[in-house]
This record gives sequence, C-alpha cells and structure tokens, in this order.
Amino acid sequence: MKRGEMGCPGGDGHVGARDLDRRGFVARLPLLAGAAAGALELGACGGAPYLRPRRMGDRLAVESAAVGPDGVFVAHPTGDRPIYLSRVEGEDPVAVLARCTHRGCQPEPVVGRLVCPCHGSEFTRSGDVLEGPARDSLHRFRVTVEGTETVIWLERGNEGASP
Repeated sequence: MKRGEMGCPGGDGHVGARDLDRRGFVARLPLLAGAAAGALELGACGGAPYLRPRRMGDRLAVESAAVGPDGVFVAHPTGDRPIYLSRVEGEDPVAVLARCTHRGCQPEPVVGRLVCPCHGSEFTRSGDVLEGPARDSLHRFRVTVEGTETVIWLERGNEGASP
C-alpha cells in the first residue's frame, strides 16, 4: 500500500497544518522525534511504520521480533485502516483496529496510548477509551503467539469493521 491508501487525514498520508490544532501538534511530537532518529518506514500514515503481514486464510502473521515496545501498525488486507499490534512486557500481545470509534480517523501511538489526531480521543494500547469524544472501545482482535510469529485472527464478517 502507498501513503494515503489507509485513508489518512488529508488523503496524501500527511495531516495538513490547518488540520492540526495545538493539541494535535503536541500529540505528534514523539512521532516526529522518532522519525528524526531514523524510524523504520515500511509504509506509514503520520510517520508510524506499517508491517506487511503474511496472510494465512483468516489470520495475519508477523515476526514477533518486529513488534517493538512502542507497538507497530500491521497492514489490514481488506480494511481501510491498519491494525495496531503492541506488546507490554509480561503481558500477552494485543491487536486493535486503528479506527477511532468517534469519526473513523486513525489513532496514532503516543507515549503508551493511542491518540486520535482528528478530535482528540485517547485509548489505551488495548483499545479502551481513556478520553472522549469517542465512547466505544476500539475493535479488538484475538492474538496468539505461534513459534516466532505473532498471529492476528480476523473474525469473519468483522474485517475492517468498527464495533
């Protein structure tokens, strides 16, 4: 997928200056710092990397070693938004659809949480609402670890859908 194909704000993969308010700019500072430090880019919206998974029927597989402490976006094969896959030390991996339940924008990882750049909703890395205007949690996928791979299970009928 190319930049902009995930339905990023502005349609070209970048949020325009007039699309960001002060809060949105401050929320993106850690992403800008990561990009300046040479962050891995495999396709992205707003600077966060996307992994391209291996599709196995109704499952997506990525190398577990590729899921760093800040999480990673995994390209969704049929959705217009990626899946955010994260792993907190000592806990099982978690995968949520990166589609804000308020208006459908793509939340970005910011210091241990997901922040929607459109209207400021904030979610835990496991998709629970921390701050509105969103009221509903992000769609969560079942995740298993099989050998050296982390597997995301796509439920039939829910691929790319929000709750």
